Amino acid sequence: MPPGMAHGNARQALREARRERGARSGRRVEREAAQYLTAAGLAVVKTLEEIAHAHDTEVPTVALSWLRGRPDVAAPIASARTVEQLPALVASATFESTAEERAALDDVTGPGAAA
Repeated sequence: MPPGMAHGNARQALREARRERGARSGRRVEREAAQYLTAAGLAVVKTLEEIAHAHDTEVPTVALSWLRGRPDVAAPIASARTVEQLPALVASATFESTAEERAALDDVTGPGAAA
């Protein structure tokens, strides 16, 4: 029985259960994110940010465009939690980076990338 239910405070118990579920979810997200917060992962983010800045666009636009052009990726999958995130995803369909920029991303994500 969730805390508070024995005292008849169902609303408080429901709020506490939701908060705990959210905390568990947050811890799961943190564990999953930690695998990317490495020198190699941060190098990828830095490269994406530099390319996005050079083209006055957003990082998701660059990332999805790069993935779309990779022969080992059948179809990049992206989702938006908010309407505000949609333009960056849609823009990736027409965004074109330079050959040098794509090579830079390949370098920081390839087999020889820093761990």
